[in-house]
Amino acid sequence: MRSKDLRTDWLTEDTADVDFLCAVLDGTGRDEPPAIYLEIGVALGRELPVLIISEPNRRIPLAIAGLQRVEVDLGNTEAIAQHLHSFTSALDSRTPFKRELSRGLKPEKGMSVRLRAQLDALSLEPNNWGSNPAELAYEYERLVHDILSTAGAESSSSRTDEGFDLAAWIDHASEILGGPILVQCKIAAKIDRKALQVAAEKFTRTLGFRSVKFGIIVYHSLENPHRKTPLHTSYPVWAFSASELIDMAEQDSLSDTIITLRNELMHRQGS
Repeated sequence: MRSKDLRTDWLTEDTADVDFLCAVLDGTGRDEPPAIYLEIGVALGRELPVLIISEPNRRIPLAIAGLQRVEVDLGNTEAIAQHLHSFTSALDSRTPFKRELSRGLKPEKGMSVRLRAQLDALSLEPNNWGSNPAELAYEYERLVHDILSTAGAESSSSRTDEGFDLAAWIDHASEILGGPILVQCKIAAKIDRKALQVAAEKFTRTLGFRSVKFGIIVYHSLENPHRKTPLHTSYPVWAFSASELIDMAEQDSLSDTIITLRNELMHRQGS
């Protein structure tokens, strides 16, 4: 059913007629009414599942980049129907619960152990990565994506070199911050405070260019994998070691930590 065919104005009235939202984006993005993004925002605010269906290779606004999405030729109605069936079947099979309750559920301990083992494996023989740094970067980005997923975040990879690696929707934090958070995955033999400061300054320009308010650098030093390097700047960028990120996923504290850091940043800028 199309939203305009509902018996009530679902944008202003919370109605039981809506179980999820499916937004269809064409191949250009030039003629889409602004209301489609308003409806997506309302659905997220009401904790309704959202599915984005778009033409292949269509650029997706960063504000919705972290949502579940499928790419399909919009003329292929059979393929669209199959994707919708898979999406609704997954909704039917899960136990309904409020997001506030789900945030209180910590990931299984075994999952954190597995993530730490994968992180340690990257540092076991760092010299072996010297001949193939691109593979190392790819494996590390995949690991950061998995950590974010464990922390309850939805993230999508940047398909090209756009100055960031992932765009993440981090539950309650993204709602308060007003959109997704860009993530840069930084792995090297040695990462010190100066390197992070330079990366934060450059990353800030990327955020400004894309009209995104905040970013996170997730770093990992191969020579000293357990070292934490605090970053204190006026830039809207925070730096966490991959090990810290796993800790936050395990403790279900990533969203709250980001909100706290955002408040501290606003306080420093206002003083």
